[in-house]
Amino acid sequence: MRRPDWLLLLTTGVLTGIGLLVIHSTGGSHYLLRQLLFLPVAAGALAACYLLPRRVIVGLAWPLYLFSLLLLVAVLLFGRGAGASRWLVVGPFMLQPSELAKLSTVILLARWLSERREPAARPGVLTMPVLICLVPAALIVAEPDLSTAVLLAVLLAASLYTAGLKPLSLLLLFVPPLSFAAGFSLYTWVPLFIVLAVIFLRRASLGRALAVLGLSTSFGLLSPLVLSMLRDYPVSYTHLTLPTKRIV
Repeated sequence: MRRPDWLLLLTTGVLTGIGLLVIHSTGGSHYLLRQLLFLPVAAGALAACYLLPRRVIVGLAWPLYLFSLLLLVAVLLFGRGAGASRWLVVGPFMLQPSELAKLSTVILLARWLSERREPAARPGVLTMPVLICLVPAALIVAEPDLSTAVLLAVLLAASLYTAGLKPLSLLLLFVPPLSFAAGFSLYTWVPLFIVLAVIFLRRASLGRALAVLGLSTSFGLLSPLVLSMLRDYPVSYTHLTLPTKRIV
Protein backbone atom coordinates (compact mmCIF):
# COMPACT_ATOMS: atom_id res chain seq x y z
CA MET A 1 0.00 0.00 0.00
CA ARG A 2 1.29 3.45 -0.92
CA ARG A 3 2.29 5.82 1.85
CA PRO A 4 0.01 8.87 2.16
CA ASP A 5 1.31 12.16 0.81
CA TRP A 6 0.90 14.15 4.03
CA LEU A 7 1.89 17.47 2.44
CA LEU A 8 -0.78 17.05 -0.24
CA LEU A 9 -3.37 16.09 2.37
CA LEU A 10 -2.44 19.07 4.54
CA THR A 11 -2.66 21.44 1.57
CA THR A 12 -6.04 20.01 0.60
CA GLY A 13 -7.31 20.42 4.16
CA VAL A 14 -6.13 24.03 4.38
CA LEU A 15 -7.72 24.94 1.03
CA THR A 16 -10.95 23.23 2.07
CA GLY A 17 -11.01 25.21 5.29
CA ILE A 18 -10.40 28.49 3.47
CA GLY A 19 -13.17 27.64 1.01
CA LEU A 20 -15.64 26.94 3.82
CA LEU A 21 -14.77 30.24 5.49
CA VAL A 22 -15.32 32.14 2.24
CA ILE A 23 -18.67 30.39 1.68
CA HIS A 24 -19.79 31.23 5.21
CA SER A 25 -18.75 34.87 4.91
CA THR A 26 -20.51 35.36 1.57
CA GLY A 27 -23.51 33.02 1.72
CA GLY A 28 -24.18 32.49 5.43
CA SER A 29 -24.82 29.39 7.50
CA HIS A 30 -27.24 27.82 5.01
CA TYR A 31 -24.65 27.47 2.25
CA LEU A 32 -21.96 26.46 4.74
CA LEU A 33 -24.14 23.63 6.06
CA ARG A 34 -24.87 22.45 2.53
CA GLN A 35 -21.16 22.26 1.77
CA LEU A 36 -20.45 20.46 5.03
CA LEU A 37 -22.99 17.78 4.09
CA PHE A 38 -21.01 17.07 0.93
CA LEU A 39 -17.66 17.03 2.74
CA PRO A 40 -17.85 13.31 3.75
CA VAL A 41 -18.72 12.45 0.15
CA ALA A 42 -15.65 14.33 -1.06
CA ALA A 43 -13.46 12.62 1.54
CA GLY A 44 -14.78 9.23 0.45
CA ALA A 45 -14.07 10.05 -3.19
CA LEU A 46 -10.54 11.11 -2.23
CA ALA A 47 -9.95 7.82 -0.43
CA ALA A 48 -11.41 5.81 -3.33
CA CYS A 49 -9.16 7.55 -5.86
CA TYR A 50 -6.15 6.98 -3.64
CA LEU A 51 -6.90 3.25 -3.37
CA LEU A 52 -7.52 2.81 -7.10
CA PRO A 53 -4.59 1.28 -9.00
CA ARG A 54 -2.79 3.85 -11.13
CA ARG A 55 -3.43 1.85 -14.31
CA VAL A 56 -7.18 2.23 -13.75
CA ILE A 57 -6.94 6.01 -13.49
CA VAL A 58 -4.68 6.13 -16.56
CA GLY A 59 -7.12 3.95 -18.48
CA LEU A 60 -10.01 6.26 -17.60
CA ALA A 61 -8.20 9.42 -18.73
CA TRP A 62 -9.58 9.61 -22.28
CA PRO A 63 -13.14 8.36 -21.51
CA LEU A 64 -13.47 10.77 -18.59
CA TYR A 65 -12.14 13.66 -20.67
CA LEU A 66 -14.50 12.97 -23.59
CA PHE A 67 -17.43 12.58 -21.19
CA SER A 68 -16.65 15.96 -19.65
CA LEU A 69 -16.58 17.56 -23.12
CA LEU A 70 -19.98 16.03 -23.83
CA LEU A 71 -21.32 17.54 -20.62
CA LEU A 72 -19.84 20.94 -21.51
CA VAL A 73 -21.68 20.85 -24.83
CA ALA A 74 -24.87 19.74 -23.06
CA VAL A 75 -24.70 22.63 -20.60
CA LEU A 76 -24.51 25.10 -23.49
CA LEU A 77 -27.71 23.60 -24.93
CA PHE A 78 -29.70 22.78 -21.81
CA GLY A 79 -27.89 24.49 -18.95
CA ARG A 80 -29.31 26.88 -16.37
CA GLY A 81 -27.89 29.81 -14.50
CA ALA A 82 -28.31 33.50 -13.79
CA GLY A 83 -27.06 35.05 -17.02
CA ALA A 84 -24.79 32.09 -17.79
CA SER A 85 -25.41 28.42 -18.64
CA ARG A 86 -23.19 26.66 -16.08
CA TRP A 87 -25.42 24.05 -14.42
CA LEU A 88 -27.14 20.88 -15.57
CA VAL A 89 -30.21 19.75 -13.64
CA VAL A 90 -30.21 15.97 -13.11
CA GLY A 91 -33.27 15.05 -11.06
CA PRO A 92 -32.92 16.69 -7.64
CA PHE A 93 -29.24 17.47 -8.22
CA MET A 94 -27.40 20.24 -10.06
CA LEU A 95 -24.15 19.41 -11.82
CA GLN A 96 -21.49 21.89 -12.93
CA PRO A 97 -19.64 20.20 -15.83
CA SER A 98 -16.71 22.62 -15.70
CA GLU A 99 -15.65 21.11 -12.36
CA LEU A 100 -15.44 17.64 -13.90
CA ALA A 101 -13.63 19.15 -16.89
CA LYS A 102 -10.86 20.49 -14.62
CA LEU A 103 -10.31 17.07 -13.08
CA SER A 104 -10.41 15.13 -16.36
CA THR A 105 -8.08 17.63 -18.07
CA VAL A 106 -5.46 17.26 -15.31
CA ILE A 107 -5.61 13.46 -15.50
CA LEU A 108 -5.27 13.42 -19.29
CA LEU A 109 -2.43 15.96 -19.22
CA ALA A 110 -0.58 13.80 -16.69
CA ARG A 111 -1.05 10.70 -18.84
CA TRP A 112 0.02 12.37 -22.08
CA LEU A 113 3.10 14.08 -20.68
CA SER A 114 4.25 11.03 -18.72
CA GLU A 115 4.09 8.86 -21.86
CA ARG A 116 6.21 11.22 -23.96
CA ARG A 117 9.94 10.58 -24.18
CA GLU A 118 10.81 13.73 -26.12
CA PRO A 119 11.77 17.02 -24.40
CA ALA A 120 8.74 19.02 -23.31
CA ALA A 121 9.85 22.08 -25.34
CA ARG A 122 9.46 20.36 -28.73
CA PRO A 123 6.45 21.66 -30.73
CA GLY A 124 5.22 18.13 -31.33
CA VAL A 125 5.02 17.55 -27.58
CA LEU A 126 3.49 20.93 -26.75
CA THR A 127 0.73 20.86 -29.36
CA MET A 128 -1.36 18.10 -27.81
CA PRO A 129 -1.30 19.43 -24.20
CA VAL A 130 -2.33 22.86 -25.45
CA LEU A 131 -5.22 21.34 -27.42
CA ILE A 132 -6.26 19.22 -24.43
CA CYS A 133 -6.71 22.43 -22.41
CA LEU A 134 -7.92 24.64 -25.24
CA VAL A 135 -11.01 22.60 -26.17
CA PRO A 136 -12.66 22.57 -22.71
CA ALA A 137 -11.48 26.15 -22.09
CA ALA A 138 -13.27 27.35 -25.24
CA LEU A 139 -16.48 25.58 -24.23
CA ILE A 140 -16.26 27.00 -20.70
CA VAL A 141 -15.69 30.55 -22.00
CA ALA A 142 -18.86 30.14 -24.10
CA GLU A 143 -20.96 29.58 -20.94
CA PRO A 144 -19.44 32.17 -20.06
CA ASP A 145 -17.08 31.30 -17.17
CA LEU A 146 -13.77 33.06 -17.74
CA SER A 147 -12.30 32.32 -14.30
CA THR A 148 -12.49 28.54 -14.76
CA ALA A 149 -11.00 28.84 -18.25
CA VAL A 150 -8.08 30.82 -16.79
CA LEU A 151 -7.64 28.10 -14.17
CA LEU A 152 -7.20 25.54 -16.97
CA ALA A 153 -4.36 27.68 -18.33
CA VAL A 154 -2.74 27.66 -14.89
CA LEU A 155 -3.09 23.86 -14.75
CA LEU A 156 -1.46 23.60 -18.17
CA ALA A 157 1.45 25.78 -17.07
CA ALA A 158 2.01 23.72 -13.92
CA SER A 159 1.84 20.45 -15.87
CA LEU A 160 4.32 21.60 -18.51
CA TYR A 161 6.73 22.93 -15.88
CA THR A 162 6.55 19.60 -14.03
CA ALA A 163 7.22 17.82 -17.33
CA GLY A 164 10.48 19.74 -17.72
CA LEU A 165 9.61 22.83 -19.77
CA LYS A 166 12.02 25.64 -18.93
CA PRO A 167 10.56 28.81 -17.36
CA LEU A 168 11.58 31.00 -20.32
CA SER A 169 9.91 28.64 -22.80
CA LEU A 170 6.86 28.48 -20.57
CA LEU A 171 6.66 32.26 -20.44
CA LEU A 172 6.99 32.40 -24.23
CA LEU A 173 4.09 29.98 -24.60
CA PHE A 174 1.87 32.13 -22.39
CA VAL A 175 2.77 35.53 -23.83
CA PRO A 176 -0.42 35.69 -26.00
CA PRO A 177 -2.95 34.97 -23.21
CA LEU A 178 -1.07 37.09 -20.67
CA SER A 179 -0.92 40.05 -23.07
CA PHE A 180 -4.56 39.60 -24.00
CA ALA A 181 -5.65 39.52 -20.35
CA ALA A 182 -3.51 42.55 -19.47
CA GLY A 183 -4.51 44.48 -22.60
CA PHE A 184 -7.87 45.56 -21.18
CA SER A 185 -6.06 48.36 -19.36
CA LEU A 186 -2.84 50.24 -20.04
CA TYR A 187 -2.12 50.11 -16.31
CA THR A 188 -1.67 46.33 -16.56
CA TRP A 189 -0.41 45.92 -20.11
CA VAL A 190 2.44 48.47 -19.95
CA PRO A 191 4.09 46.89 -16.85
CA LEU A 192 3.74 43.43 -18.46
CA PHE A 193 5.31 44.73 -21.68
CA ILE A 194 8.24 46.21 -19.74
CA VAL A 195 8.79 42.96 -17.83
CA LEU A 196 8.70 40.92 -21.05
CA ALA A 197 11.12 43.34 -22.72
CA VAL A 198 13.61 43.12 -19.86
CA ILE A 199 13.42 39.31 -19.65
CA PHE A 200 13.65 38.48 -23.34
CA LEU A 201 16.18 41.17 -24.27
CA ARG A 202 18.48 39.76 -21.58
CA ARG A 203 17.80 36.03 -22.02
CA ALA A 204 17.02 35.60 -25.73
CA SER A 205 18.36 36.77 -29.07
CA LEU A 206 17.34 40.19 -30.39
CA GLY A 207 15.21 38.67 -33.13
CA ARG A 208 13.26 36.45 -30.73
CA ALA A 209 12.85 39.30 -28.24
CA LEU A 210 11.39 41.59 -30.92
CA ALA A 211 9.08 38.81 -32.09
CA VAL A 212 7.82 38.29 -28.53
CA LEU A 213 7.23 42.00 -28.02
CA GLY A 214 5.41 42.21 -31.34
CA LEU A 215 3.22 39.27 -30.31
CA SER A 216 2.50 40.91 -26.98
CA THR A 217 1.55 44.16 -28.69
CA SER A 218 -0.79 42.38 -31.13
CA PHE A 219 -2.70 40.52 -28.42
CA GLY A 220 -2.74 43.59 -26.18
CA LEU A 221 -4.38 45.63 -28.97
CA LEU A 222 -6.88 42.81 -29.52
CA SER A 223 -8.28 43.10 -25.99
CA PRO A 224 -10.16 46.42 -26.43
CA LEU A 225 -11.73 45.07 -29.61
CA VAL A 226 -13.05 42.03 -27.77
CA LEU A 227 -14.23 44.22 -24.89
CA SER A 228 -16.32 46.29 -27.32
CA MET A 229 -18.09 43.08 -28.40
CA LEU A 230 -19.27 42.28 -24.87
CA ARG A 231 -22.67 43.09 -23.43
CA ASP A 232 -24.07 43.14 -19.92
CA TYR A 233 -25.75 40.19 -18.29
CA PRO A 234 -26.94 39.84 -14.70
CA VAL A 235 -25.14 37.49 -12.32
CA SER A 236 -26.79 36.68 -9.00
CA TYR A 237 -24.73 36.17 -5.84
CA THR A 238 -27.25 35.03 -3.21
CA HIS A 239 -29.49 38.12 -2.95
CA LEU A 240 -27.35 40.45 -5.12
CA THR A 241 -27.61 40.98 -8.88
CA LEU A 242 -24.54 42.59 -10.40
CA PRO A 243 -23.92 43.64 -14.01
CA THR A 244 -21.02 42.01 -15.79
CA LYS A 245 -20.03 41.09 -19.35
CA ARG A 246 -20.63 38.23 -21.74
CA ILE A 247 -19.69 37.51 -25.33
CA VAL A 248 -22.42 38.25 -27.88
